[in-house]
Amino acid sequence: FRGDYAFLSNYHPCEINFGGIIYPSIENAFQASKSVDPSLLKLFAQDTPGEAKIRGNEIICRKDWNEIKVQLMKDLLGLKFKDGVLKAKLLSTGTVELKEGNWWHDNFWGECTCEKCQVLHDEDSNTLGKLLMELRTEIRRGTDDIEKM
Repeated sequence: FRGDYAFLSNYHPCEINFGGIIYPSIENAFQASKSVDPSLLKLFAQDTPGEAKIRGNEIICRKDWNEIKVQLMKDLLGLKFKDGVLKAKLLSTGTVELKEGNWWHDNFWGECTCEKCQVLHDEDSNTLGKLLMELRTEIRRGTDDIEKM
């Protein structure tokens, strides 16, 4: 997400209190959650989001990572958009389809815009965009649990 939609990026600055540690973005908290080693968690909190992503790609992920990562992202997005300003910005997107377009071939969380990847887009693409749209709908309906978190 870039430009007017940069606030939707996991790199967007927002303090996230997750597991008793304050992270500077949900990217940091998400990457930290790949580990079960408590000594690593504070390191992720000190990283920039980009550094956290690199660190997260270098560690051995917890065994259940693939089973928990989508729900974890949903939970982290809920924490992020608990902030009134960010919540209002998310709602201001109306009914626009939110796509995490990228050029680094991530067709799970987003959709790569390169010619080679265009044929790979399917119902499993753009998971981040889908979670954001789902959260936006829940907020509109008043069924979100954001205030309870």
